[in-house]
Amino acid sequence: MTEHAKQRAKERYGIDLSNADLAELRRQIREKKAVLIAKMAGGRTRHIVMLKGVAMIVVAHQDGGIITALPRDHSSRKKKSHG
Repeated sequence: MTEHAKQRAKERYGIDLSNADLAELRRQIREKKAVLIAKMAGGRTRHIVMLKGVAMIVVAHQDGGIITALPRDHSSRKKKSHG
């Protein structure tokens, strides 16, 4: 998942994430310096984290791994209704 997260951060935020950057994101989440915005199925969580002066929305796994970086407008999107 690390390569996926790096790729999405680059395309969505213009940030090249290093392994040290990913470690910093994990640290922020672990130390509750990130803003928890959602708990999701499968032990995943969604957070707002700051890195290199940019607020990013990331999804983390319960083991602390960063799964992906979501688009900036993701938190304001409404779920589609089925029916």
